[in-house]
Amino acid sequence: MAKFTKRTVVVAGVTALALSGGAAWAAITGWNINGTGEANGKAAEIKELTASTTFSDSLFPGAKSPLVTNMTNPNEFPVKLTGQIQVDNATVTPENNDCKTALLQAGMFNTTFPGTPEIGAGLTKSVPGNVTIGNIPQACASKTIKIDYSFKAESLPES
Repeated sequence: MAKFTKRTVVVAGVTALALSGGAAWAAITGWNINGTGEANGKAAEIKELTASTTFSDSLFPGAKSPLVTNMTNPNEFPVKLTGQIQVDNATVTPENNDCKTALLQAGMFNTTFPGTPEIGAGLTKSVPGNVTIGNIPQACASKTIKIDYSFKAESLPES
């Protein structure tokens, strides 16, 4: 039988303790196992906002008029308005082409909203604003004016 020195016995004991401790640790904590999965969903549909505006005062060159706009957000997420109104078309009654042409000129209606109004999901909100009328021609005097316009908004995260 081989003769073991004190040093050999200590090294062997420490090694056995380390190995048995490692095996005990593995038995207690278990093995690391990875997994995979998948998620399915559908992105929300984007629906156009709608708005209806009423000028509070009569229109004339340089007029500054408050206005109230009722904006409807049919989306399932809130939105905020991000810019000025863009005039897309004008209807003048009784018809007058000089008036209509002038109303479509850039800068004829300078419309602003205070801050960046937010409209909740599925809600209609009254949004106050102001409009400054440009150099509206005399051909528009006593006419009924209907403006078709567009505006921009962006989605907001739910709060």
